[in-house]
Amino acid sequence: MSTRGNPYGYHTGSIRPHDTAVSLQGLVRAGFPRAAASLAAGLLTAAADFDTRLPELFAGHGAEAGGRPASYPASPRLLSSAGMGSGGVGPRA
Repeated sequence: MSTRGNPYGYHTGSIRPHDTAVSLQGLVRAGFPRAAASLAAGLLTAAADFDTRLPELFAGHGAEAGGRPASYPASPRLLSSAGMGSGGVGPRA
């Protein structure tokens, strides 16, 4: 594994479908439709492994490594909104 990234790290390798979709739009507008198409194809391929319902973020080693992408058991955003992401207990008042 590279010391620069971790495919299961929240900030160092996970895939966020929403952010990727925003990037796709930017790539197309900037004149890079092939790069955008490649990323879109990757999202669609991953979607098949999630019964077409992509999670907020997921991780994996890429199609060439085999295996399926893995969703995070609980979204960090969800934990944060429940008051659990920063040491809080239970929902915020």
